[in-house]
Amino acid sequence: MNFDYEQFFIQHFTVKNKRERLQFELSNESRRQNAISRFDHNAMKYIDERKLIYSGNDISWSNLKKLIYENTDERKCYIISCYEEIDRTMVKVEELFGRVIGLGKASIMIFTNMAVIETEQIQGPAMKYVLKL
Repeated sequence: MNFDYEQFFIQHFTVKNKRERLQFELSNESRRQNAISRFDHNAMKYIDERKLIYSGNDISWSNLKKLIYENTDERKCYIISCYEEIDRTMVKVEELFGRVIGLGKASIMIFTNMAVIETEQIQGPAMKYVLKL
């Protein structure tokens, strides 16, 4: 199965008027980081709020993992990240903390029925958004 996680994320979790631009930038190597960095400070301009099941910066790693396990059977997710070493990789849920979450810049974790977005950390914990179909 060749599932296009990036296209899925754009079509199901972002607002319609931002989709075309995000798709173009994510697929263009010279503009990819621009697309990802849009989620550093302006995530709510891009997120389809109808899919939002959590937003805040006060969720612990154990509660976030529990929320993921309650909402999907998948134990791996696709990563879109400002960090090139993890961008476009599949990561096990158990490895998200420290490998993806808490790095300081935007990362998007995509499952086939949900997504988790972590924004740039400025002061205190970074904002996290959990979206579900």
